[in-house]
Amino acid sequence: MRLYLTISVLLISAFTLYGQGSMNEGFHLLDSGNFAGAEEFFDAYLREAPENKTALICYGRAVGLNGNPTKAISHFEALKEQYPGDLE
Repeated sequence: MRLYLTISVLLISAFTLYGQGSMNEGFHLLDSGNFAGAEEFFDAYLREAPENKTALICYGRAVGLNGNPTKAISHFEALKEQYPGDLE
């Protein structure tokens, strides 16, 4: 019985960690200055994982750095309302 429980926990953990996919490509796009590509990447990523705070923050950064600071500010203000007191 313990073995089944252990295997179940490992499988659930693996699906949770890898189910949303990696954001490394988006991080690389931001780091390399490809802000349009990063905006597209994180926009697509958020369609699959709309509550991922890291992706939400990176999307806002990409939008602002891609020449739309007004949209980025609105995005971050909405995040601040949604997550009051969370200064991630």
